[in-house]
Amino acid sequence: MRLIPLVLFALAACGPDPELVKEKDALAQQVGQLTQEKERVERERDALRTRAERLQREVDDHKRREVYTKLKITEGQKLSATLDTTLGVVTCELWPEKSPKTVLNFVELAEGTREWTEPKTGEKVKRPLYDGTIFHRIMKGFMIQGGDPLGNGTGDPGYRFEDEVDNGLKFDQPGLLAMANSGPNTNGSQFFITDSLPDHLNGKHTIFGKCAPKETIKTIISVEVGPRNKPVTDVVLKKVTIQRG
Repeated sequence: MRLIPLVLFALAACGPDPELVKEKDALAQQVGQLTQEKERVERERDALRTRAERLQREVDDHKRREVYTKLKITEGQKLSATLDTTLGVVTCELWPEKSPKTVLNFVELAEGTREWTEPKTGEKVKRPLYDGTIFHRIMKGFMIQGGDPLGNGTGDPGYRFEDEVDNGLKFDQPGLLAMANSGPNTNGSQFFITDSLPDHLNGKHTIFGKCAPKETIKTIISVEVGPRNKPVTDVVLKKVTIQRG
């Protein structure tokens, strides 16, 4: 019975296996090196992300200044469109700071400074697109739609451009001016003015302005319509005039 304590004492005196200690220390060193490498990679990642964000801001600023130059306004200067219709005048405040490409497209088509394709003839033209068109689709409690050179909902200017729906704007009030489309990134010339809060359109249609007075919008939206919500008597958009400042 006296041998057992002696054996235990002998084993304890031997201490841990030197090879195991060596392996443990090597693993600890590797963990330390990997931790340092991970921290270095994370610092580089954060630096690259910051640089990419800065470059993106510079690109966006350059594009915005370019748009303002084409619009012939300075940053912060007011821009609006007067829609003279057969049922009254509607004035729309335009928001180039939120939807620069969309506003530029609308203004250039309105003023005739952007080339577009006349869908009836296939001819390339450079004249005001909206003047003389009709509001071809009117839905009471929803919206009035126009801007189609054919006047039946199928016309476009012969090109398409991408949405600008990540601009923080929502369909949270009536009177908003937005682009009509047939799916993502299919904007052309057609637009609509809301008469309600169609929040199901959020993220699907680019909002680029707000229109007033509501009385004129209500007058237009109250007309009698026939098949496909087309007015029985044409509501003509006689002229669109752009105001600066």
